[in-house]
Amino acid sequence: MTFRKFLRMYNKFVLPTVILVICIIAVFSGIVPAVRSIQNQYIEQDALNKEIAVIRKKVQTLEALDENTLRRQVIDLMTAVPPSKQLPSVFSTLDSVALQSGVTVDSMSMGSSGNIASDSSSAASSLSRSTSGLLDIEMSVNGTSDQAKQFLDTLADVRRFVRVNSFSAGYGEDGLVKMGLLLDAFYAPYPKTLGKSGDLLEPFTANEEVLLSQVARMPLISQELAQYESLPPVEYGNKADPFSY
Repeated sequence: MTFRKFLRMYNKFVLPTVILVICIIAVFSGIVPAVRSIQNQYIEQDALNKEIAVIRKKVQTLEALDENTLRRQVIDLMTAVPPSKQLPSVFSTLDSVALQSGVTVDSMSMGSSGNIASDSSSAASSLSRSTSGLLDIEMSVNGTSDQAKQFLDTLADVRRFVRVNSFSAGYGEDGLVKMGLLLDAFYAPYPKTLGKSGDLLEPFTANEEVLLSQVARMPLISQELAQYESLPPVEYGNKADPFSY
């Protein structure tokens, strides 16, 4: 069968077939990519809308807070758990607590090197793991039983968090209580990265507000931490309001 005879027999199907092939090519080369592009744009727009909603909620949360109150709370927390090891503040706090309670300090030294807390520490608790770091302090004091009790009570109520990890006590020949303590002094370095714009920012819960009030009422007896009592004002560049346009 010659080609001309083939065309004469099937000429009615040639043109529709050519059109069909062209349509299929057009669908896969143009329409399908266009649909995928529209879908991707919709997904990106939906993600942006969600992020914008979170940012708006953040702005509303921040606008409902008083900056001076926030600065006061930051200072209270920084003096309770400093952003660095602040060894002088630890020793001055322990000295002041000993002076207030009347006990005599026999010795005071660093235990371990004060490195970041890890799971290898057998004495680590949930509180230890929730903080960024701790310092190990070894201390020996002596005094009457009432003075020893007063020392422990006062230590738990001052604004430079020091926890009694373990202690041993016994009476000496002079009738005084001799007490050896292993203490944990906490610190929390500044974060190295900021959260993402899409991260939620929730206002303080009632329990957190109570905790902040309790920390604020704790006496600050370490002069080394007094520098945090007057933080420099926050600078926003040339704008007084960072959210204004």
